[in-house]
Amino acid sequence: MDKITKKYSLKEISKRTHISPLSLKRLLNYEFETISEIKFNGFLKILENEFSDYDFKELKSRANEFYSSKHLEQTTEETINHTNNNFKVYLIVIVLIVSIGFLINYMQHLQTQKVKASNDISIVETNLTKIVQDLNETTPNEIVVEEKIEDKNISPEVSSFFNEKDKNMTLVIVPKQRVWFRVTYLDTNKSKNYIQAVPEEFNGSRDIYIEFGHGMETLIFNDKNVSPNSVEKVNFILKDGELNITTLPKSEFYK
Repeated sequence: MDKITKKYSLKEISKRTHISPLSLKRLLNYEFETISEIKFNGFLKILENEFSDYDFKELKSRANEFYSSKHLEQTTEETINHTNNNFKVYLIVIVLIVSIGFLINYMQHLQTQKVKASNDISIVETNLTKIVQDLNETTPNEIVVEEKIEDKNISPEVSSFFNEKDKNMTLVIVPKQRVWFRVTYLDTNKSKNYIQAVPEEFNGSRDIYIEFGHGMETLIFNDKNVSPNSVEKVNFILKDGELNITTLPKSEFYK
């Protein structure tokens, strides 16, 4: 970025890439806190296409370091929360075991003393019976909580799968120049028109039909980049997690 800014002003770079001067300044200063990882990848793709003679290794390295650190912080926080939950369950189980042991010892002590007062014995037995019943009713619930938490330990790859799935369920449209396009969500048949030259993000977990006025844009979805590079109109279909160019009208895909 430093070499580019020595030759071009931020205004010139913004005019060529359609990236706002504020976003360019943040990239220049490696301020990734306000830029999502998916949007950064879109900006980087535009810069590499527009300034193919320049090296962006430093920018990539700094970004990878930042986003990797951010992922590590999130993982560490989840691990701490999970550990705290396990500790609470184990503490409850220990308290229950100690309480039961105390009750057993107390009952044995009462038997050795040979309490003669039948009324007192009846009261003690009634209270002990109620406590034991309460413990028996509480213990299964606690065990269920523990089993649920252990399930998360047994299959961490399931949690990893859903995190990865959420991350990949974002569709990013990165125009190379100003373009009109219409986005239609097939589950509701509702459409919205756009005219812009800056990246736009959409929920890729839904089925979408997209119509472009020309093919000078890049679509990023699920680690797949598609760039038609055409001055003709082009249509895309995102259905069942697959992104493809299509010549069929959107009526063919309505649910």
